[in-house]
Amino acid sequence: MRKLLILSALIAFVFVAYAEYIPVGMDARAYSMGNAVATGSVGPASILRNPSGIGWMETGAISLTGKLVVLGSMGFEDDVYEDQGLEDHTMAEQMNAKIPGVAFATPLPIDAPFDLVGGIAWGQFFDFSGKVKETYTVSSTNTEYENINTNKGGFNLLTPAIAARFAGNYVVGLSYGFAFLSNANSSGTGETSNPSSESEYEMTRKVTGSMLQLSAQGKFLDKLTVGFSFAPAFKMEYEDIEYDDGTNSYDIDDVKYEFPAYMAFGASFDVTQDVTILGEYQNRPYDDTEVENVDSGIENGSSIRLGVEYRGPVALRAGFFTDKIMTPAEPGEDEPAGAMGITAGLGVAVGPVGLDLGAFYQSAKWESNTGMGTGNDEDFSTNLVGIAVTATYELDVFGK
Repeated sequence: MRKLLILSALIAFVFVAYAEYIPVGMDARAYSMGNAVATGSVGPASILRNPSGIGWMETGAISLTGKLVVLGSMGFEDDVYEDQGLEDHTMAEQMNAKIPGVAFATPLPIDAPFDLVGGIAWGQFFDFSGKVKETYTVSSTNTEYENINTNKGGFNLLTPAIAARFAGNYVVGLSYGFAFLSNANSSGTGETSNPSSESEYEMTRKVTGSMLQLSAQGKFLDKLTVGFSFAPAFKMEYEDIEYDDGTNSYDIDDVKYEFPAYMAFGASFDVTQDVTILGEYQNRPYDDTEVENVDSGIENGSSIRLGVEYRGPVALRAGFFTDKIMTPAEPGEDEPAGAMGITAGLGVAVGPVGLDLGAFYQSAKWESNTGMGTGNDEDFSTNLVGIAVTATYELDVFGK
């Protein structure tokens, strides 16, 4: 039973953030407005998902974004574990801090009929990190179990970008990112009482790959902004995969992932001078995603992002989103499981310093085999609460 439960924990761990292959957002402002990326972003952090966003910048700036998973839970319903003679079962996400991105951008002094802005960013496109702790007691033997699985890293890209603004109302952007400081390492520990025992494993993976992003935004009627961001098909690869649990070990050379084009398009509208609403569509092209030339077996999905912002002395923001994840909603089916979330945040600026805070709640549910020898499928759910913060500092690089 212990082996089966550890396997169940590892399966759950793969989906700890339920979004291993859902693109990461840009900054705390985006996180707090439904994690939208197509329109409304101004600043260096936009390089990570929509390089045209730097085209609106009037002065240079550097930004740093941090993200903290505060708490979360996952697992089957309690009675699923109780039917197997387990008591006090918990599977909880532990606190996990990460840096989704650091970025810099500045207008460039050129003599041309358009304005040009250049920049560079480092950050995540996919996030693989998380930490899950599972505990339970086998009632028949009063044996306590504790398993902790930790994952670090992501598909991290170093991304130069450039954007041009025409007539003050239209911007186009281009970026090219390549894997840099990009790893996906996993480790796990297990402890058992009655009798006392310990186990551990470690797996290291180097992540390589690159991707191009194209984007554009346009302002119409002084109130409406329309935009899109597009990443053509790209590849990611796990290199030098090494596993060791003290008893068994293996070394795999390469595991290749092929992703079809990702895109997002949307619009924002200034209801008043101080209030903006936005909506956005993002695709989830799982049907053409391949791992080692094998299709994912999951149909395409889509994501909707909605957000609102009030700009007073303190900017107030809120959002809602739906999503699809790359796991089937039911065993043997090809429909992707669904997810949703709500967001909120605020922003303040004092002189050249800006600070944005965002908070998010996200959840997902799908039907899965319990892995406990019953042959039954049950609802598996995840819930996650986190916060994000972005600090921005404006600096006039060229003295404009």
